[in-house]
Amino acid sequence: YRTNQPMTLQKLEHPQGKLLAWILLSAILLTIFVLIILIFNPRGNPANSQYCFFTAGLIIFFTIAYLLNHSGFYKISAAILVVSLATAPWVSFLFDPAIFHGDFVPLTYTVLSILLSSILLPIYLTVILAILQFSGITLVLIYSPASASFNWASFLFFVIAISALSVTTNYIIQSNVKQITNQISLLARNEALLREQAIRDSLTNLFNRRYLQETLEREIERAKRTQHTLGVIMLDLNHFKEINDTLGHATGDVVLQEFGKFLLTQVRHYDIVSRYGGDEFV
Repeated sequence: YRTNQPMTLQKLEHPQGKLLAWILLSAILLTIFVLIILIFNPRGNPANSQYCFFTAGLIIFFTIAYLLNHSGFYKISAAILVVSLATAPWVSFLFDPAIFHGDFVPLTYTVLSILLSSILLPIYLTVILAILQFSGITLVLIYSPASASFNWASFLFFVIAISALSVTTNYIIQSNVKQITNQISLLARNEALLREQAIRDSLTNLFNRRYLQETLEREIERAKRTQHTLGVIMLDLNHFKEINDTLGHATGDVVLQEFGKFLLTQVRHYDIVSRYGGDEFV
């Protein structure tokens, strides 16, 4: 009940936390679906078992990211998701040499990390990721023996187009998110200020009569329930009218303010000091 106690705002949830949660849930479900397809794949790809373990690992990473986001660690969660998707196509090179020899389909998934980065991460990280992915794909196409029979120009243009759109989208989204965050923060401050003003006397910054009446009812019920005593002191300033009449209302206001400060020094921190009205205090 201290009048000089600083106001603290409730920690705001990240504005994209719910979006990330839905993306992670979708990623988990889609990855589980892919794992089921790989397990029951009738083609018998030699690298099928490695893909199964790799997909199961992605499910674990996505689940960890979801739990971290749920706990409030948005940035770490978003980073895990984007890094997992960004490295997944390149990790597949370790156990599937067919990619380097013409099966370039896994490389198309590099655009997923760029798209998600444009939604979830800062713009400079999206630009860095797009450059790294484009450079890696270019090196693969240069040194792959099967690049001569592959329409690599269209593929590179596809990656460039997705990267450019992602960076543009990132800029727009981050600008909107920043604006929304500022507005939410301003609304929270205004709400806290209005709540504080509703229970405070504007002159002395003590609690007002309305707050006193509401609190007194609760304290009386608590005293009845716990069988404890309740002390109430009501007092006013003698000859206060003479101060206003002779020295002016501005001086009278200063007297009320100083007396309010004095009362706060004479009570415990959990006691309630209020201005009842005029020169009356409780």
